[in-house]
Amino acid sequence: MRRGIVLLVSAVLLPLLLVTGCGEDRKIAKPATANELVQTGLIQLNKGDQAKALESFEQAAAKEPTNHVAHYNVGVILQEQGKTAEALAAYGRALSAKPDFVSALFNSAVLYTSTDPDLAISTYRRIIKLQPIAPTAYLNLGLLEAAKGEVALARQHLAKAVEQDGSLASAIPKDVFSAKRVAPASPSPTASPTATPTG
Repeated sequence: MRRGIVLLVSAVLLPLLLVTGCGEDRKIAKPATANELVQTGLIQLNKGDQAKALESFEQAAAKEPTNHVAHYNVGVILQEQGKTAEALAAYGRALSAKPDFVSALFNSAVLYTSTDPDLAISTYRRIIKLQPIAPTAYLNLGLLEAAKGEVALARQHLAKAVEQDGSLASAIPKDVFSAKRVAPASPSPTASPTATPTG
């Protein structure tokens, strides 16, 4: 008689253990959000692991296609790798999600400088409308305008660049203010990855 009672108790405990075990598995398998993936990517990037960071940013962008920060950081890494077309595509996706995202506009303009100077000029002009305090954008815009022979505009924008950041005066070739056309200086480095995702 005692043996039957022990078997009955054991049969009751077994299903309880199985239910508890299933609940724990669900907690472990919770997927990361797009913003969590972006944060992970930024940490990986700061540690110098570009490949893992790129993977995290791409996963974030796939999970949330409107996450402009994820697309932007994909673009930054691709730009650093010299993959211009892919970087521009990533910046384009960031700008589709957030059309006034100045960092993506700036990096796009830097890339356009060598391939499509007119598009670079129009992009820099858009940047200074969105963000009037943008000394490097004014500098790059002025240099491009000078190279095109738009001397009056170039002088105006270069003066604005120096007014906003006096250290940029040394980046302006002396012959920019002459009537001659000049080649633009090398574009400034790209903006650094965004530190935190914004909604």
